[in-house]
Amino acid sequence: RRVLARSSLTEAFASFEHLGATLWAKTAALELTRVSGRRSADPSGLTEGEQRIADCVAEGHSNKEVAATLHLAVKTVEVTLTRVYRKLGVRSRSELVRRFADGSAHADEPAHAMPESTQPKQ
Repeated sequence: RRVLARSSLTEAFASFEHLGATLWAKTAALELTRVSGRRSADPSGLTEGEQRIADCVAEGHSNKEVAATLHLAVKTVEVTLTRVYRKLGVRSRSELVRRFADGSAHADEPAHAMPESTQPKQ
């Protein structure tokens, strides 16, 4: 079904773009990334879906609000956040928010890494 969904959404996106319906084109593009099943090239990196959910949480939205905004089940948001926490090396929602606030929300950089200036010289 994903192949059929991708095909339909690709056609819809092209049609909306052609018609100048930017809001609908944006929605189709978002849905297309959701069904694409694409993974990050880096196994420790966040997928596009994980990044979207993490961004919403970092903005202070509840799981229920994130689910409603992204048209997902609340359980999907919860499970995805668990993966995001693991990948980013954080243990709580507030720690995730802090990581995004200070710009260090990259999966390849553990939350507990010391700043360069305090790391021991080798």
